Amino acid sequence: MAKELSEMPPDVEIEAVQQWLRLKLAVVFEVFRVPFILQDFEAGRIKSPEDWAEIQDNLAYEYSGNVGQNRREIIERVIHHYQEALTVYTKEAFPEQWSEAQNNLAGVYIERINGDRKENLELAIFHCEKALMIYTKKTYLEQQAKAQNKLAFIYINQIEREKSKNIERAIDYCQEALIIYTKKLYPEQWTEAQNNLANAYLQRIEGERKENLEHAIYHYKIALTGYVRDIFPEQWAEVQNNLASIYKDRIEGDRKENLEMAIFHCEEALKVYVRDIFPEQWAEVQNNLASIYKDRIEGDRKENLEIAIFHCEEALKVYVRDIFPEQWAEVQNNLASIYKDRIEGDRKENLEMAIFHCKEALKVYVRDIFPEQWAITLINLGLAYMERINGEIQQNKQYSIYCYEQALEVIKRKTHPRTWSDIQYCLANVYSEYHTAIYYCHRALREQTINTYPYDCLKTNSLLGNLYLKQKKWQAAIEVYQRTIECIELLTMWATDDDYKQQIITENIEVYDNIIQACVALGKYDEAITYAERGRSRRLVDLIASNDLYADAEIPPEIQDYLARYEAIEKQLHDLRQEDDSQGSMERRFSRFQETNLSSEAREEKLEQIQALAAEKQTLWREIRRADPVIAQQIQVEAISFAEIAALLPGPESAILSICNTGAETHIFVIRYLAATPKKSGLFSRFQQPKQAKPIVTLHSCLELTYGKLEELLTEQWLIPYQENNPQWRANLGHNLQNIAQALNLEQLVQDHLQGIKELIIIPHLGLHHIPFAALPLGDAQTTATSSSPDAARIKLKEKTKIKTIQSIIHETYLGDQFQIRVLPSCQILKYCHDRPKPEKITYGIVENASDDLKFTHIEAQRLRELETVLPENYLRGRAEVTVKNYQALLKRVENIHSAHHAESNLSNPANRP
Repeated sequence: MAKELSEMPPDVEIEAVQQWLRLKLAVVFEVFRVPFILQDFEAGRIKSPEDWAEIQDNLAYEYSGNVGQNRREIIERVIHHYQEALTVYTKEAFPEQWSEAQNNLAGVYIERINGDRKENLELAIFHCEKALMIYTKKTYLEQQAKAQNKLAFIYINQIEREKSKNIERAIDYCQEALIIYTKKLYPEQWTEAQNNLANAYLQRIEGERKENLEHAIYHYKIALTGYVRDIFPEQWAEVQNNLASIYKDRIEGDRKENLEMAIFHCEEALKVYVRDIFPEQWAEVQNNLASIYKDRIEGDRKENLEIAIFHCEEALKVYVRDIFPEQWAEVQNNLASIYKDRIEGDRKENLEMAIFHCKEALKVYVRDIFPEQWAITLINLGLAYMERINGEIQQNKQYSIYCYEQALEVIKRKTHPRTWSDIQYCLANVYSEYHTAIYYCHRALREQTINTYPYDCLKTNSLLGNLYLKQKKWQAAIEVYQRTIECIELLTMWATDDDYKQQIITENIEVYDNIIQACVALGKYDEAITYAERGRSRRLVDLIASNDLYADAEIPPEIQDYLARYEAIEKQLHDLRQEDDSQGSMERRFSRFQETNLSSEAREEKLEQIQALAAEKQTLWREIRRADPVIAQQIQVEAISFAEIAALLPGPESAILSICNTGAETHIFVIRYLAATPKKSGLFSRFQQPKQAKPIVTLHSCLELTYGKLEELLTEQWLIPYQENNPQWRANLGHNLQNIAQALNLEQLVQDHLQGIKELIIIPHLGLHHIPFAALPLGDAQTTATSSSPDAARIKLKEKTKIKTIQSIIHETYLGDQFQIRVLPSCQILKYCHDRPKPEKITYGIVENASDDLKFTHIEAQRLRELETVLPENYLRGRAEVTVKNYQALLKRVENIHSAHHAESNLSNPANRP
């Protein structure tokens, strides 16, 4: 009593205190009086059963208010006294008292420690449902809401009955209770019901997972308006931790931002959950933080993993094996996953730590008690053995296989389809024998389809394609890689984040290289070119599309309607597919014991829904393409065909050079019209072009120009010196250009493939985009020459023009002397520009000599002005006029621009290069 008095607010009225004291003393007096009353009843001095029942009820009530003293024993006393009261309080004679006792008994069984937890919750449901026989909608509204809220709590935590139905019942009871519990009249009960509703949605199985999580977030945030930290600190902290758990697995929104929100809510919870007062809750938040930092995107990956280890070790200060065996094992499995991916420290030691922690977890996760956790931990152990550095390679593989096969005794295709397919992939990855590995790939692909699990489908098909490639089964490899590319392009289309799109392409670029290699081996050069284009151009077209789609606000209403419908279908598809891939990588799913809750029937229904929406989307896209082909290409990039590439050839004197490095070698595909053949007629000869000339593809291969050699030429000798030691780069410019020309074997290329060609359309690859192709030399270099003037045969200068003495490597011919050259990022971009509407009037601009130190730029500028009209405001000259701002403004005013000045490449921000 003294403690309760001390906690009263200082401004409480004296009359209220006096009334509280009188009531409390009356209850205390009644409790002290009970033993004597019991003696009187047993001696027959108390005749009324009602008095007996009232005494039992009072005892139960008073004991329940002091449950903290000896929790287990007092709960049993409370149950006993309520049951005794119910021997008198029957439903027919005392309906009000009977229903109240039933409702109270339900609350006690929820808290009961003795007995089986399942049975206790079943008894709690039984007594709540009894109480609701009296608590109807017309009478006892407050008591009815109390019972409903209690039932909601029970069904959320129910063990015995079917989980899905229990959660649906809980949601219904919460919503019923909230009809009576309004925030204004019953603020505390209203808040509790909101919290229960959030808990129910968090665990809900039916419906879309994404929507359920959003409902849970909504109701938790509403609950926080009632659970003010200063008044309800424990409840406030619990909601914060629950919000952290949701944001950690949230599907809606940006993954990076969600994880940061999860960290925020964990840190909020720790403001209340301090280790000394709430050790168990504190440890739970520490383990939660470990899981979040393990997956964190923001910040340095290495540092995040170290923080994750720290939080695991903190959690283990409370989660000792003897007291919290299940939680201890969960942290051990978490540590195993972190050490397997750890960057800090020695890789060999980290993998040994991963194996150690898996084995520790298996001391608790025994098959008979925790079958799923046992199986998942074995899979993690198998993954660690697969990457292990210590020990014999074959022995580690055997350990890995054993772990996977053991896990398959629990993980069945029917009950755990995705995890089952993951294990098949793991087995394929570990087997050295090709036929066995291929067998397991095909088993995995029974579940991993482009419509069910596209990320998994990509990964397994990529492995299968590599296996076929190593066996030189070229056609089989091509067919598998085709499916892999479909997955890549589907995932990039889903991605809403540009960085993630680029990540998908970067991580899987080898697929495009490998299919090109297989096509070349079979002589299918036309197919090789199309796959080279798909690999290099998709990202660039995506960027142009995102910038250009709404550049002109005057989109016809018909197109606007199509676009709105298209985006709506895209969102529906994104939501349906995102839920399947929200669990992330295979390793992340294994560390979190996650598996789809959908039945096989539900998955089939969902697949049919996805296929129907995809078909509807393609039909709509064709309508958009019919109305406006350019906008259609901007919202969905079609793979360019060889026929479309060949159609871009301007004429018989032009050739497209598509350069591609596959890692092992560099190929230059030459697309041109078949050269004219001489036909003799009498004494004369004439060249006759075929009536229907068809483009052909020939191949020029640089077998020694591997990816490593190309990197050395273009990065080590070109880009790095350009950025870090520009004077040295200038001094070595001639030598470097000569080395590149020799590596590409340009002379042989011209001799074998470019006879009769005057124009080259060059599509570079990798660092070749930075190379000035026109300056690549043909033929051997002459002896280094010194001259006070340039070669008069190469350029005509005014007599008054003087230049300083120059010294350089001189070649007789450069590629730019022999051919007119255009360089583009891809054929897809060439087609995109070709298909764009032509402006009614083309305006020209010139930018000349931005640094005021070039002697000849006025010559080319003057010649261009003679050929085309250039308005004075579109002619920028000298340092004062040629600024970045003026240059960017000029780009918006003209369609064609000629730049004659020094320039530097700014690789990180090309738009702001000097």
